[in-house]
Amino acid sequence: MLNTYPKSKWRGLAETFIRLIDTDVQLIEKAKEDNARLLKENEQVKKDNRRLLEETAKLIQENEQLKKDIQLLKNLEVQLEKREKMLR
Repeated sequence: MLNTYPKSKWRGLAETFIRLIDTDVQLIEKAKEDNARLLKENEQVKKDNRRLLEETAKLIQENEQLKKDIQLLKNLEVQLEKREKMLR
């Protein structure tokens, strides 16, 4: 259009409109790229979160087992003290 009517009174507006369209297209493409990147990052965060939750669950189990072991050792210590008293 600009080449067909180079001296048109609408040339300035047409140029501005074309620049706006180009800018809009660029912004849309950047938004798509950003969205794709953010989706990928979000998936990685979800994977990391699942892994951390699994590790946390394992640590909780290990902690509970350690508490049981400590209690068992305390009970054994009490029994040992009772036996020592009986032997005296």
